Amino acid sequence: MLPSKKKVIYLIDDEIELGTIIKLHLERQGEYDVEVFVDMNEPIEKIRRDEIPDLVITDLVLNKSKGTSLSSFIKNNPHTRHIPVLMMSGYFQGRNVGDAISAGCDDLIRKPFTNVELEQKIHSLLID
Repeated sequence: MLPSKKKVIYLIDDEIELGTIIKLHLERQGEYDVEVFVDMNEPIEKIRRDEIPDLVITDLVLNKSKGTSLSSFIKNNPHTRHIPVLMMSGYFQGRNVGDAISAGCDDLIRKPFTNVELEQKIHSLLID
């Protein structure tokens, strides 16, 4: 039996330490290759070059932009709209939730979250 291909996850968070911790945890499981970015410019360029991830996890609020812009970019393109987007934030309230849903985000996770919560969200998004 051939080994299964690891799922590629793009993780965008301007808190590089948090991104690194999440990357180490997920890659330790052996099922994922996680690329961490501090803004959405590089992941957008990679997607434009057909370097398509299996999942995108993005923070709602980034230094110079919002994760909703990245989600809209992915979901408004017929070649990428199948990519699940998980939006994370420390403050999902009213308008923020509406903005994330309007941008096409597939699920939300509130910071701080546990490893188990994150793993459940990822698993749910990747098996659908």
